[in-house]
Amino acid sequence: VISGGECSELSDVFGAGVILFFALSQSLPFGGPDVMTTLRRTLRAKLSFGRHACFDSAGAELKSLLGNLLRRAPEDRPTAAAALSDPWLCGVGGEGD
Repeated sequence: VISGGECSELSDVFGAGVILFFALSQSLPFGGPDVMTTLRRTLRAKLSFGRHACFDSAGAELKSLLGNLLRRAPEDRPTAAAALSDPWLCGVGGEGD
């Protein structure tokens, strides 16, 4: 949407990823010191867990879910239904996330 693309279910999936990331880390996944930097980083969508201590103990399932929700290209993101059936959200897999 920021780059002029259409708003769709997959835009909402990205938004859900931002909200989940924020709920866990108390910071934006692509945040910067100002609005323009945050917008540029959001357009690049290069996700990094390294600067957020809360993800040090996070399992691979959680990181995979966030990575999928926050993919740059909408067509590479899961549908909302697929995201809702993700093992991390459903508690399946036993990684302890």
